[in-house]
Amino acid sequence: TFQQFNVDIRGKNDEAWRELAATLEGYVLRDQIPPTDSGKTDENGLVTFPNTQEKLTPGLYLVISHRHTQDGYYYDASPFMVMLPSLDKENNTWSYDVTANAKHDSEPVPVQILLERLQRKLRWWILRTRRSPVRQQRKQRRR
Repeated sequence: TFQQFNVDIRGKNDEAWRELAATLEGYVLRDQIPPTDSGKTDENGLVTFPNTQEKLTPGLYLVISHRHTQDGYYYDASPFMVMLPSLDKENNTWSYDVTANAKHDSEPVPVQILLERLQRKLRWWILRTRRSPVRQQRKQRRR
């Protein structure tokens, strides 16, 4: 998928891999590249692959996620790269059961956005409440 982009994956250290993942994420978003597979975290915050196909083929995968908002905070996971299979250094074997932990940044949702959301919810609730008595009056008149 990323062969069309001029990126080098040889001899990378951790910082270079992070930069590569961020660069590739930019291409994905800009060019609307569809995912190879996708999934949603469960109640424990875990997601497993594959979800939409029988198996993943060996290769280098870019893992990205969407912003999550909860309890007045934004949570953004940093994009990262995963090699499949990966080398199990203890046993010196290739492993197809790879576990990765995303690194998250969090920041409070700006107060203005929280207020706007609250106002939209209140406005809708108030409109619905105002309509209810009118409907009841119309029903009573018809009887």
